[in-house]
Amino acid sequence: MAIRGLALNNEIRVYGINSTAIIRKAQKKHQSTPCASAALGRVLSIVALMGMMSNEQKQIISTINGNGPLGAIHAHYQANHTIRGYVDNPQVAIKINEHHKLGIKEVVGSEGTLSVMINYDLKQDYYGMTNLISGEISEDYAYYFASSEQIPSVVSAGVLVDKDGSIISSGALILQLLPNASEKTINYLENCLPKINNLSKTLQNDPQISHLIKSIFDDFIPLDEVAIKFNCPCTKDDMYAKIMTLSIEDLLEIKEEDHGMEVICPWCSTKYHFNEKDLTQLIKTKVNHQKNDQQ
Repeated sequence: MAIRGLALNNEIRVYGINSTAIIRKAQKKHQSTPCASAALGRVLSIVALMGMMSNEQKQIISTINGNGPLGAIHAHYQANHTIRGYVDNPQVAIKINEHHKLGIKEVVGSEGTLSVMINYDLKQDYYGMTNLISGEISEDYAYYFASSEQIPSVVSAGVLVDKDGSIISSGALILQLLPNASEKTINYLENCLPKINNLSKTLQNDPQISHLIKSIFDDFIPLDEVAIKFNCPCTKDDMYAKIMTLSIEDLLEIKEEDHGMEVICPWCSTKYHFNEKDLTQLIKTKVNHQKNDQQ
């Protein structure tokens, strides 16, 4: 469940989510290792909250590419309150940092970029990009908000992964200063940082994200709550379109040697099988397209 509201005399916007169910489904879909699950979970949790920031947003696509062994992290939020995502290398090896925790920045890398594309309803699309500053993800999104959108923000996202790779808890908080914020509010926000740094552990003990928010801000005013789910709307027709980009020669070779092919949706790891009959029809369609183009 995700929640949005105001606090500190209406001087900050508060966005929070318990994303445990989302990240559990993502981990199950991709069979990702703990480091991959934790990195993807942080990004999905933050982007899900970004989806609550405006009713005019149709979709948000965000990518982090730190040039680490994990590869790029991709997240796609859609206006029907669903999100999907994947990492290039879900089987990345487990790395432990100097604090004896999962080494997220070690697998993500820090020499790269964070990009955000927002598609607005009846408005021009927005695209922003910033350099990564840490590879820890939360700090990178905070830097993005401050430098690309000029909104001073505190961002905290965490994923607690069990020894067997399953997801124990996951969540995120985004706190954004409004233009009228006083020095007192700014100081309070800085002092509350230790309370939100261990977010996933807190949600393990109490899964209600609103309880955590109210423990930090006693004047919190909730505005709305949204149930955000992991969902991928891919279909076999989508994969058909991808196969159509192959050449006729390649399709003929696959048909003759393999008698079929399997295409995997990167967003949800769903497998779609195309048998010999399907490939024959694909080849006929491409041949007809070429003939029409030549006329």
